[in-house]
Amino acid sequence: MASTRIFTIEPNPHWVIIDNFSKLPNGAAIYIYRSLDPSTFKPAFQDSAGNIPYGQPIVGFGNGTMPPIFWEFDPNNPTDTYYIRVYDSADPNTQQFLWDFNGLSGGGGSGGGTVVTAFDIQNLVINGIFYRNIGNQAGTPSLPTLLTIAPSANAGFVGDSANSGGSPAPDIIFAKNNTTSSDQLNFVNFTPLGIHALANDVTPVQYLNYQCTGAGSGETYKYIQFPISQGVQNLSSQPVTVKIYARCNSGDPTLTLTWRQFYGSGGASSADQLVPVTGPITLTNTWSVFMFNSLVPDATGKTLGTCGNDGLFLQVGFPLSPSTTNIDFVKPAIYLGSVAPAIDYQTNDMIDSIMDTARTGDIRITLNSFLLGWVAMNDGTIGDTSSGATRANIDTFPLFSLIWNTFNGSQTLAPMFTSGGVPVAYGADAVTDFTAHRRLSLTKAAGRVMAGVSGSHLIGTNGGADTHTLISSELPDPITSTTTSIVVASGGADTVIANDGPGGSGIIANTGGNTAFDIRQPSVYMNIFIKL
Repeated sequence: MASTRIFTIEPNPHWVIIDNFSKLPNGAAIYIYRSLDPSTFKPAFQDSAGNIPYGQPIVGFGNGTMPPIFWEFDPNNPTDTYYIRVYDSADPNTQQFLWDFNGLSGGGGSGGGTVVTAFDIQNLVINGIFYRNIGNQAGTPSLPTLLTIAPSANAGFVGDSANSGGSPAPDIIFAKNNTTSSDQLNFVNFTPLGIHALANDVTPVQYLNYQCTGAGSGETYKYIQFPISQGVQNLSSQPVTVKIYARCNSGDPTLTLTWRQFYGSGGASSADQLVPVTGPITLTNTWSVFMFNSLVPDATGKTLGTCGNDGLFLQVGFPLSPSTTNIDFVKPAIYLGSVAPAIDYQTNDMIDSIMDTARTGDIRITLNSFLLGWVAMNDGTIGDTSSGATRANIDTFPLFSLIWNTFNGSQTLAPMFTSGGVPVAYGADAVTDFTAHRRLSLTKAAGRVMAGVSGSHLIGTNGGADTHTLISSELPDPITSTTTSIVVASGGADTVIANDGPGGSGIIANTGGNTAFDIRQPSVYMNIFIKL
């Protein structure tokens, strides 16, 4: 819900703190509280929109000056102003109190403004710092045309390497149309430790370095691609702010940012819509921030495919042949609305919580008998809404595609059926079979023990039995005796061997009942689900 809030700089853009010895303290600190309750923190802000709050305290620079401070004024509660306490440093063990002031307000100064709509500032690029990347990839002689380099958003995204513009894949990928160039990707640590290379923004551990040392030919695309949103409907025509840090160490200094709207597989889906975020960016040899207001492409009038895997992507494009280049970049970001924070930081745990959520094909064991977004592994089938499968819905396509590409034609491990349930050979690809309303079997799991792949046991294979009856070839070698006779002690059991001739040979009197015996390991049975 929109609300009117006023933020101003008061009384001037930069405060200057002077200590008790008329000197300018290095790193002075202003502690900010509510005037009505001086023990309660009341945030001031870094921007005139009131989107980026300062923490406690606000710490100054080395020359006694403070960064610009925007103070909030609530016209509906004009007495709720600020109480501030000023110290010569932020170190509670050594700081000296200088002065305080009660009644500071954001309503009487200048330099700020009235904000009618406040946006929730959230970076839509997941893992722009390349956490858990695949490591350095020296091109010998060239990187492959498709390479997943770091995890990112994945739910609902399905790769399609046959796409003429490169794969609309989950996670962060490197893609190019041929291997004529000599290139490599490196993930480089910011050094020295503790460096602030990105102005006032948080400097991450690593950045991505791309090098093309041998010019190729016939290149039409070469980019790093970030998945943004599954489903083009979500952000169609939305105003956003795009931000990236980059530099060029040598060679062609041009970088491009491009929206990619992929309208999905199957049917008469519209061709990908590739729209520049802005014009080509010319980099310098120092880290610089580039920020642009942009509109996500309009999906009006376009046609979605029948597999439900449409999505929005951001591509960071490199110079094409015959150029050579050496470019670094990090922290690409997309924010809804026309503003962006000066500082953006997420802990590794926060990034992990998104990119390591359950992925298509993951297994869950539970007491629950029904899970949305998962399908029971009850030896059933999956397919689209017209397939007649056990789970018949468009959201099965990611799993359908994964199983199809994993077993690719194995009627033994993952049989294919028509919508009428008749066995049929695999088609040309997963899209062809899915849009033909076919059913694809899940791998056998009901009543079977889960085991890791090893030796001759390939993924998806199954075997074993609950009971087994021994056959003669499975018996141990017979025990023979050269004695001429066998004597049973007086009072013993029934005859063990019956004589049928000289030499003490004989037959076993009791041959057993030929009954199957239980060979199952001690087991507990639960519901098993696989992620769609």
